[in-house]
Amino acid sequence: MVNKMLFLFLVLNTFFIQIYGQDDTFIRKGLVKSTATIAPSKMLSRNISPFYIHGILEYYAENNVSIAGEGYYYLGALSEKESILNYHHSLFFGCN
Repeated sequence: MVNKMLFLFLVLNTFFIQIYGQDDTFIRKGLVKSTATIAPSKMLSRNISPFYIHGILEYYAENNVSIAGEGYYYLGALSEKESILNYHHSLFFGCN
């Protein structure tokens, strides 16, 4: 009974409550956004789990135009003593 009530509560909240994290007033010319995380992954063909530092940097040149960059830096693997990946880094950039 409790599980049905909890399910009903979650469904009703999903359909009737709107939550806004932010609006467009925060995005403006000159804004710089950045994030950095540790990103785990899993290779399905082998039993290794490499992980990376993942970062994003974005600059708004205008209110609706931004230049963004994203990168991954390989830190190592948890499941093997010797990894098959020695250098596995990526860097991307472009306009939004």
